[in-house]
Amino acid sequence: MKRRARRNKIAIIKSILSASIKETQKTSLMYAANLNHKTITGYLSDLIKSDLIIETGNKAFQTTDKGKMILKKIEEYERHIQEAEKIKSVIDEVLNKGQKARKPLPEYDFIRQRE
Repeated sequence: MKRRARRNKIAIIKSILSASIKETQKTSLMYAANLNHKTITGYLSDLIKSDLIIETGNKAFQTTDKGKMILKKIEEYERHIQEAEKIKSVIDEVLNKGQKARKPLPEYDFIRQRE
């Protein structure tokens, strides 16, 4: 069975901010972000310090306006990465046309490392 790739910090923050657009309990955030209690507690602490989330009481959290703006920037960033991947695959296809399976160009390894 193939292991799922680990998410990066940006992906985790995106899932927390998305899940807490409306006031959400901590347990629901844990399930939505697929994190354990210890990990979500650390992320929530960091997000509160950064003013991206507020604690509304009774262990509920909600994304702030600043958090919503960051969420939009993350989504924009992801769209740019997807566009770059499409361009890279076209370039690879053109450069490798007519050749037997060749290793991808190392110049584009930085794109794969972000995934």
